[in-house]
Amino acid sequence: MILPVVEKGVDGKFAIGLELLAPDLEAGEEITAVETTIAPVGLTPVGAATISADKRKVYQIIDAGVAGVDYTVQFKITTSAGYVYEHPVLNAIRVEVVK
Repeated sequence: MILPVVEKGVDGKFAIGLELLAPDLEAGEEITAVETTIAPVGLTPVGAATISADKRKVYQIIDAGVAGVDYTVQFKITTSAGYVYEHPVLNAIRVEVVK
């Protein structure tokens, strides 16, 4: 499997995110917590990851990075049913920093 890819310039600063859909998120179930990790060092998270008002999407604002370096933003998502999603491909985004 291939990670979804987002390209950003070195000076770009914006949110990236994921949405959980059925069957991962059942009717009435909500996202209750989210954390992110970024590797390698260089791409900067701005604040903590956030959950959308509808409790189905998660976001992380990213900033900086080194041109020519690819980073992986890994989301760890917990739901009201107690499920934890942290798959290295399905719950991650590759950020390619370009000039």
